Amino acid sequence: MARPSRQHRWWHKDENVVILNRGAVTFGIPRTWTVEGKAEGLGYLNLTDPSDSCSLQISCLNLPPMSEPPPIDEMLRDVAVKTHPSASLAPITMTTRQRGGVAMAWLDCSYGEQDTDRDEWRTAHARLLFAYNMVFGALLTFYYWEDDLAWAVPAFERVVETLQLGDRGLLRPDPSTRRN
Repeated sequence: MARPSRQHRWWHKDENVVILNRGAVTFGIPRTWTVEGKAEGLGYLNLTDPSDSCSLQISCLNLPPMSEPPPIDEMLRDVAVKTHPSASLAPITMTTRQRGGVAMAWLDCSYGEQDTDRDEWRTAHARLLFAYNMVFGALLTFYYWEDDLAWAVPAFERVVETLQLGDRGLLRPDPSTRRN
């Protein structure tokens, strides 16, 4: 079987590809991270780095048909306040982006948290990202400590860079890699 050429491969060789709900959500993570959860049905996963310093939780959503979706930043803010209480009190930086047919918005909020490993009070961050393409949605929640910012944020940004949302014709083969 022919291998996809490097230009068609969107993941790096040191990454694992994670597929939720038969291709509704696909993304790459570092090979050293662990994955726990259920990738089918609700499509909820919890991913952690080897040092257990950060946590990434991903939920896959089937969206109802919408003729005109609400603004993505409003949807994210509503979810953030419901799922993370400190988001309603903390200063929030919101970023929105459109990539192909996928709309994305994310926010980052900081809050004080007791680190049970170190037995001290530390500054933690929660970065929430909502992405949708009118068929599927993905909610990513990334937790990390302030002093892990230098490596944790680039790791999260790489996951976002590889994030892909499927369509109703899930897991169609790529015609450029087919053999006759």
